[in-house]
Amino acid sequence: MAEGKGNLSFLKTLFRNMQINYLLTFLFLIAAGVVAVYSSSSYIAFRLTHDYNFFFKRHLEGLFLGVFIFIFFYRFNIDIFIKHYKKIWLFSIILLLLPFIPGVGLELLGSKRWVHMGFLRFQPSEIVKYALVIYTAAILGRVYVNLGNFKNGFLIPILTCLVVPVLVVIEPDVSTASNLSFLIFILFFLSGARILHLLSLFSLGLPVFVFLLLTKGYLSRRFSFLSPFEDPYGQGYHLIQSFIAFKNGGVFGMGAGASIQKISSLPEAYTDFIYSIIVEEVGALGGSILILAFMFLLYQGFLIARKQVSLEKKIIVYGFSTLIAIEQCVHILVVMGLMPTTGLPLPFISYGRSAMLVDIAMIATILNLARKVEENEVSQKRGTRARG
Repeated sequence: MAEGKGNLSFLKTLFRNMQINYLLTFLFLIAAGVVAVYSSSSYIAFRLTHDYNFFFKRHLEGLFLGVFIFIFFYRFNIDIFIKHYKKIWLFSIILLLLPFIPGVGLELLGSKRWVHMGFLRFQPSEIVKYALVIYTAAILGRVYVNLGNFKNGFLIPILTCLVVPVLVVIEPDVSTASNLSFLIFILFFLSGARILHLLSLFSLGLPVFVFLLLTKGYLSRRFSFLSPFEDPYGQGYHLIQSFIAFKNGGVFGMGAGASIQKISSLPEAYTDFIYSIIVEEVGALGGSILILAFMFLLYQGFLIARKQVSLEKKIIVYGFSTLIAIEQCVHILVVMGLMPTTGLPLPFISYGRSAMLVDIAMIATILNLARKVEENEVSQKRGTRARG
């Protein structure tokens, strides 16, 4: 009986240390992604490879690797990253330059976003997302006292952070660059940067950003979302097919695996437009449950952030939580025709191993920091009882 109580106590402690609500929400999203990839990719997989499970099996391979990624980042001492933040920044710059090196970079659809080295093929911008949050948190922890000083406390630190999205936009990957820039501004705001300083920099940088968009021909292509029916077989095709998927789904959906649009009408059904397929199959009700899960994940992440003692660790948790929420919002708004088409995957749901593994590393790091906070709380309680 005593042994049974001991095991039960151990399980309760384990669940409490790992923030069971946060962990279960994450696992729910992973499971939803497995089902969604299996359903949305089977037809295109057979058409391309004569194997219905081709993308599904690769997705599972990514998840298998993700288990080891999770364990590593759950146990890793994040203080080491914070201490070596300058090296992490330099590592990010080198990574983002790799796609421009002949023989290393891989150009797809006019963008140099990929690196191909032997059996390795990945997107540096995905890995850099993790590194950027660490660097931003570390530098904010060092300039926090002088953050009100425009030049030394605000401008120079934020410009060094913005180097990363500038390199990303050159690939070009405007959507990822925009998300990272937005994230940097949010993290500086949460750290106490003056709104006037943020608005001043934004007003100065906006014309430059628009100029880059114009030179890349981005605006003319992406802003077709405002009137997709003017070019139904060209720029507006993807979005119109997404609308049809939503219409087919209605409130309760057509049923698991019963999507019509995934068969041939909606390109990128298992990546950029996977939420459209989900709603088509499980309806607005199922799609709303998925959104609520993401909202709950964000809420729990912010609770974990508030418990952190150091500013650097607060910003890390805020940063990872916010970035996942931004990507989720952008993906859903895009497929609903409320934002320009970006090509961003839905975190934990869409097929794409580079993005998924980085997202898993973020979640594991958040749980790692949550665990340490609760371990400290337990130690303090034991110390209080011992003194009592």
